[in-house]
This record gives sequence, structure tokens and C-alpha cells, in this order.
Amino acid sequence: MCNFTILQRALNQIPNFFDVTDSLPCSKKEEYSTRIPSRVDTLILHHSGSQSWTVQDVANYHVKEKGWPGIGYHFVITQNGLIFQTNKLSSQSYHCKNHNFRSIGICCLGNFELEEMNEKQEHALMMLLWTIGTNFKPINILPHKDLGPTLCPGLHFPLNASLNHYHDAVIKQSESMHLPS
Repeated sequence: MCNFTILQRALNQIPNFFDVTDSLPCSKKEEYSTRIPSRVDTLILHHSGSQSWTVQDVANYHVKEKGWPGIGYHFVITQNGLIFQTNKLSSQSYHCKNHNFRSIGICCLGNFELEEMNEKQEHALMMLLWTIGTNFKPINILPHKDLGPTLCPGLHFPLNASLNHYHDAVIKQSESMHLPS
């Protein structure tokens, strides 16, 4: 199962999920390249590094300060548990240098070097990971810091819980595909 359409349908069923891909600030001159699902083999986990930024703030920073075509992440999860899709899955956005062509970027708002993720945000992250794990091919999950010189997504990011939850979803999906009909 390697299809963005199937995954997108499942994402749209998540409570508190909002597709804002067409409403965020973006460059008037550039746009992200597109890619095919078979190239995607990694989920990269990020934090915003700011305790007060909103999705709009992140988009403004990426477009106006960094000069990117749009926000760098595919998903942003707020502290109150809202999941925003901020780029199409087919977009090769900029969130992890040298890995953008093959990855989906998930950013949780907050600074997890300084604070722990609250229950609502962690629950939303787990829902997103479960949905990806049960509706897309198995892929790797890595913290941003494993791929570049950064502390992102922070010391207090629930990395082990994220990995375990995603892998449970992949196992469930694999088992359901092997059930006799």
C-alpha cells in the first residue's frame, strides 16, 4: 500500500484534523516540487523550538525569513491537540536538509528541550502516527537530530512512545493484510 490518496482519505477522518494547505502564506514566485509516494520512506519528527508560535507564525517564518516556497512541514500539531496538514503529501517541502525528497515532516509546536509535551498534543501525535502507520507503507521514523546538527525535536519529545505507537500500527496493518477472507 503506497498511495497518497488512500492516506489522505484516512487523514481527513481524524477528529480535529484540518487541511490548511491552501490558506497559509506562500511564495508568489516559487512552489515546492512534487514527488511520488514510492520515494517516501521516512517520517521526520520536529518541534517548533518556540513555546508561543502558531502554525501561521511558522509559515510566516519559513516564507518571509527563510525565503522558502511555503511552510516546511507536512503536518503541524498544536498544544491543544489540533492537527493541521500544511503541505500536500506529494510536496517535497523543506524541513530536513538532504532528506526532503524522501520524507514527511511532522512538527509539534513547543520547545521540548524546555518542556514536556502535554497530553492533548501527544494524543494528537499518536493519532496521526497511527493513521499513517495503518494507511501507508511501512517507513522509518527519525527525530530531526539524527539527520543534522540540531537538538530538534528536543530532549522531552515523546520519541519512544511515538516509535512504539507507529510500529504497533504497522504491525496491525500487516496482520490485517494477511487475514484469510
